[in-house]
Amino acid sequence: MARPRCRVSPPAPLAPQPRRHAQDDWFDQLPGQHRLLLDTTTADGFGSALLYANNFLTASQTGYGLKDSDSAIVIVVRHFATVFAYNDAIWTKLRDHDLAANQLQRSADQKPATSNVYNSASHAGVLPSLGNTLDSVLKRGVHLAVCQLATRLFAAGLAQASGGNADASITRSSATWSRTPIWCRQESWR
Repeated sequence: MARPRCRVSPPAPLAPQPRRHAQDDWFDQLPGQHRLLLDTTTADGFGSALLYANNFLTASQTGYGLKDSDSAIVIVVRHFATVFAYNDAIWTKLRDHDLAANQLQRSADQKPATSNVYNSASHAGVLPSLGNTLDSVLKRGVHLAVCQLATRLFAAGLAQASGGNADASITRSSATWSRTPIWCRQESWR
């Protein structure tokens, strides 16, 4: 009597697991169970992210009865969007030294802006954020991850124009660069 042949199936391949880095631990520290990450690289993309973050929080409240603190929303600002994380003191410096970064944001009279239009109610009708400002979403608990590479580029331009040192400029006055100056990873600044 012949033995029945057993077919052994190969084990199912394991699903790829994302690699973890200590530099990214800050994301696990954010309060909130409902997580959303919005990645922006342009001025319009940043405005749309402000609008979407606000809408997400509002819909979570009305549709699910959640509080803002139940969500962990991060807006990543990099490339051409990076400058919109900076405060008005940096915008003034960018304008004073005529850096290209300031050309991304113009006022109604087409002169380089001296303040962040995404924090100005007077620009609400012409921006994709539809009146949602950076400060308004930050007050609701939204976090920023700001590109360190782009920030160093702008700091280097300011340092060159003023005869200073870019690294010292960022270290000495990190509070003036952004509203939430906590360094994250090589690519981001929250």
